[in-house]
Amino acid sequence: MELRMLQIIDDENLEDLDGKPEMISIELLLDYFVCEISYKNNFEFIQAVIRLFLKIHGETIRRHPKLQGKAKKLLEIQSDFCELNQIQSSLQNGYEFQLSILGWNCR
Repeated sequence: MELRMLQIIDDENLEDLDGKPEMISIELLLDYFVCEISYKNNFEFIQAVIRLFLKIHGETIRRHPKLQGKAKKLLEIQSDFCELNQIQSSLQNGYEFQLSILGWNCR
């Protein structure tokens, strides 16, 4: 499926869009991104796809509360993942520093 195929061009009522196949597919893609980031699968690839996805569908997401909620959940999970990576990196750097003080080489 090409991401641009899901683009919603018409300015229709919000209620009319809920049942459209494009809206359902956008919702499912947001759910998929949440799952992939939650399970730490293909993080860099998923980030690249999310960037493209938001470039194409960001305005649609901004205009629909249901999609906004899913996007907020994705943002929260991404933030948690980034914080965890920073903590792990900090711990690893501290561990390597301690070993270097002892004269051991980590690499």
